Amino acid sequence: VLDHVIVTLVQKRGVSFRKSGASDDWEVDPQGYFVDDETPQSKRPADHTIFRGGCTLVFDLETQQLRYAIKKDMADENRMRRQFLFERGELGATSLSYFSPQALAGLSGPFAFLHSHHPTENDLHG
Repeated sequence: VLDHVIVTLVQKRGVSFRKSGASDDWEVDPQGYFVDDETPQSKRPADHTIFRGGCTLVFDLETQQLRYAIKKDMADENRMRRQFLFERGELGATSLSYFSPQALAGLSGPFAFLHSHHPTENDLHG
């Protein structure tokens, strides 16, 4: 039994996006931030998302020490852009939301092999 307490601090804000120059990629519009709770839907920019972040803190009650601090940065424009593209269906493979192609290649091997079997009708698990 572990005597831990978990504290979660969550923030959210509206983020607007615009096409960037000749590359035609989406970028965060620095003038396009808005307050989600106070901005009516009709006043929000067309290309926007609600972005969430914050942190989770895990405290050990026996030692009264902070054990873990896990954060999702509210200023991470790369994460903002990935979330926006994912919501629009423009990200490509959903696995790229979490892992780079290099990380996915590194994860392959015995684990991937173990989960690669797809039983046929005559070869059911169970």
